[in-house]
Amino acid sequence: MASRTTPRAQTSFDENSLKDPALEALLDQRYEADLARKPLDKTYRELHAAAKAAIEHLELPNGLHRCGRFVIKVSPVGEREISFELPSRINISITPAKT
Repeated sequence: MASRTTPRAQTSFDENSLKDPALEALLDQRYEADLARKPLDKTYRELHAAAKAAIEHLELPNGLHRCGRFVIKVSPVGEREISFELPSRINISITPAKT
Protein backbone atom coordinates (compact mmCIF):
# COMPACT_ATOMS: atom_id res chain seq x y z
CA MET A 1 0.00 0.00 0.00
CA ALA A 2 1.23 3.50 -0.75
CA SER A 3 2.47 5.64 2.09
CA ARG A 4 0.30 8.49 3.32
CA THR A 5 1.58 12.00 3.12
CA THR A 6 2.00 13.94 6.31
CA PRO A 7 1.51 17.67 6.80
CA ARG A 8 4.72 19.58 6.33
CA ALA A 9 5.96 23.11 6.83
CA GLN A 10 5.88 25.65 4.02
CA THR A 11 8.22 24.58 1.21
CA SER A 12 8.53 27.79 -0.81
CA PHE A 13 8.27 31.55 -0.38
CA ASP A 14 5.24 31.86 -2.66
CA GLU A 15 3.26 29.07 -1.01
CA ASN A 16 0.15 30.15 0.92
CA SER A 17 -1.20 28.09 3.79
CA LEU A 18 -4.96 27.44 3.86
CA LYS A 19 -6.70 26.71 7.16
CA ASP A 20 -9.82 24.90 5.95
CA PRO A 21 -10.46 21.57 7.71
CA ALA A 22 -13.39 20.71 5.39
CA LEU A 23 -11.25 21.24 2.28
CA GLU A 24 -8.37 19.29 3.82
CA ALA A 25 -10.71 16.37 4.59
CA LEU A 26 -12.08 16.47 1.04
CA LEU A 27 -8.53 16.49 -0.40
CA ASP A 28 -7.60 13.53 1.83
CA GLN A 29 -10.64 11.58 0.56
CA ARG A 30 -9.74 12.46 -3.04
CA TYR A 31 -6.15 11.30 -2.51
CA GLU A 32 -7.22 7.97 -0.99
CA ALA A 33 -9.70 7.36 -3.85
CA ASP A 34 -6.95 8.16 -6.36
CA LEU A 35 -4.59 5.64 -4.74
CA ALA A 36 -7.30 2.96 -4.86
CA ARG A 37 -8.16 3.73 -8.51
CA LYS A 38 -4.69 3.70 -10.06
CA PRO A 39 -4.06 -0.06 -10.02
CA LEU A 40 -7.53 -0.66 -11.48
CA ASP A 41 -6.98 1.90 -14.25
CA LYS A 42 -3.70 0.24 -15.23
CA THR A 43 -5.30 -3.20 -15.28
CA TYR A 44 -8.21 -1.94 -17.41
CA ARG A 45 -5.88 -0.22 -19.90
CA GLU A 46 -3.83 -3.40 -20.27
CA LEU A 47 -6.92 -5.59 -20.74
CA HIS A 48 -8.51 -3.10 -23.16
CA ALA A 49 -5.34 -3.03 -25.27
CA ALA A 50 -5.18 -6.84 -25.29
CA ALA A 51 -8.85 -7.13 -26.34
CA LYS A 52 -8.41 -4.58 -29.14
CA ALA A 53 -5.29 -6.38 -30.37
CA ALA A 54 -7.14 -9.71 -30.39
CA ILE A 55 -10.05 -8.16 -32.34
CA GLU A 56 -7.72 -6.49 -34.84
CA HIS A 57 -5.94 -9.82 -35.33
CA LEU A 58 -9.25 -11.37 -36.44
CA GLU A 59 -9.47 -8.81 -39.27
CA LEU A 60 -13.26 -8.61 -38.94
CA PRO A 61 -15.21 -6.88 -41.71
CA ASN A 62 -17.07 -3.64 -40.99
CA GLY A 63 -20.27 -4.14 -39.05
CA LEU A 64 -21.57 -5.60 -35.80
CA HIS A 65 -20.21 -8.81 -34.36
CA ARG A 66 -21.37 -10.69 -31.27
CA CYS A 67 -18.98 -12.41 -28.86
CA GLY A 68 -20.83 -13.79 -25.84
CA ARG A 69 -22.57 -10.87 -24.16
CA PHE A 70 -20.51 -8.29 -26.02
CA VAL A 71 -21.26 -6.54 -29.29
CA ILE A 72 -18.20 -5.42 -31.23
CA LYS A 73 -18.69 -2.67 -33.78
CA VAL A 74 -16.02 -2.40 -36.48
CA SER A 75 -16.01 0.75 -38.57
CA PRO A 76 -13.29 2.59 -40.46
CA VAL A 77 -12.14 6.01 -39.37
CA GLY A 78 -10.52 7.98 -42.13
CA GLU A 79 -7.69 10.39 -41.77
CA ARG A 80 -8.77 13.94 -40.92
CA GLU A 81 -7.47 17.21 -39.65
CA ILE A 82 -9.00 18.74 -36.53
CA SER A 83 -8.69 22.38 -35.56
CA PHE A 84 -10.25 23.97 -32.51
CA GLU A 85 -9.81 26.73 -29.97
CA LEU A 86 -9.78 26.30 -26.23
CA PRO A 87 -11.23 29.01 -23.99
CA SER A 88 -9.06 30.53 -21.27
CA ARG A 89 -9.39 28.84 -17.91
CA ILE A 90 -7.70 28.45 -14.57
CA ASN A 91 -5.59 25.32 -14.24
CA ILE A 92 -5.71 23.74 -10.76
CA SER A 93 -3.18 21.05 -9.90
CA ILE A 94 -3.62 19.06 -6.68
CA THR A 95 -0.71 16.89 -5.57
CA PRO A 96 0.29 15.58 -2.16
CA ALA A 97 3.20 17.39 -0.55
CA LYS A 98 6.43 15.42 -0.64
CA THR A 99 7.57 14.33 2.78
